Amino acid sequence: MYKIVHIVPGILLIILLMGSAVPTASAQTADSDPFDITPSAAVSLTWVAAPSEPITAGTNWTTVTVRITDQYGNTRTPDNTTVITVTRVSGSGSFASGFTATVSAGIATFSALKYNTAETITVNAIAAGLANTTTTGNLVVNPAAGNNLTFVANPASITAGNTWASVTVRVADQFNNDVPGVEVAITTTIGTYMYGVLTATSNASGIATFTPISMTVASTTQYALSASAAACTTITSNGFTISSAAVSAIAFVAGNQPTTTEAGVSMSPVVYVRALDVYSNLVPNIVIDVIVSPTVGTLLYGTTQQNTTTVRQTTIADPGATYGIAIFADLSIRLTGTGFRLQATVVP
Repeated sequence: MYKIVHIVPGILLIILLMGSAVPTASAQTADSDPFDITPSAAVSLTWVAAPSEPITAGTNWTTVTVRITDQYGNTRTPDNTTVITVTRVSGSGSFASGFTATVSAGIATFSALKYNTAETITVNAIAAGLANTTTTGNLVVNPAAGNNLTFVANPASITAGNTWASVTVRVADQFNNDVPGVEVAITTTIGTYMYGVLTATSNASGIATFTPISMTVASTTQYALSASAAACTTITSNGFTISSAAVSAIAFVAGNQPTTTEAGVSMSPVVYVRALDVYSNLVPNIVIDVIVSPTVGTLLYGTTQQNTTTVRQTTIADPGATYGIAIFADLSIRLTGTGFRLQATVVP
């Protein structure tokens, strides 16, 4: 191999080296001893797994995780003591459980978050001395399953055949949230037939509205309605009465019709005349007058005009059951004859 050892202007000196070859330079790498880069000071909180829908009142949310980061976005893995809290930013309720957690290697895990108020909310996570997470978008908390009913508009006392303006029932869950979409049915507590809308589905406010509804069976004792729905306890309304409608017919009562009687002696059995409305309810406080037919030369003695009574026993078939009945206890005829009839009319 040749090597240039000296250069004089105009002369090139070349020396021939004998023996071993001259080594040449080559590319090589070298590694230092290992070392670590640790996170800088904690600065802020960041969602790892942010809250997400669906959310149901009283039910655990999908697991939420939050990490502590330094100014460069590194997780503060040495931190195992900081307590992080998930809080509501907008809305009106509060978290019921699972809203605080201590970090492990800089990460807090929330696996039992529960929120009991059905509404739209936003949330963030906070910790002392650190910037909060970003606030989430709107999260809809749905009501739990309906489990209780309440009469909002109770039925009032009305006349037979009239309709209630409306009867309303509220459906709520165990946390008193309104529950929509639940079918509610109503009936009377004693099974008397009703007319109209007897099933209704609760609206967005949890209200099932029944209209129109009417009843035609009059009673001076109180009725009540019952409301029922799947998975809900059946409830009972306030009491109410159904009054008779206007009188539409009168009739002599079987078993208390006039029979052959001695002249001048009060008729036996006592004569009953009942007043009825269009639904066959007995009608009280109706003045009824009776006369003899034919009337030529015949006089009917006694009290010939009576009011139908207002006191109810049980049914008309029972002895002494006189509600809606005019009682003529002392009628007599002093002239003998055959084929007589009594004629009853309503006094206007």
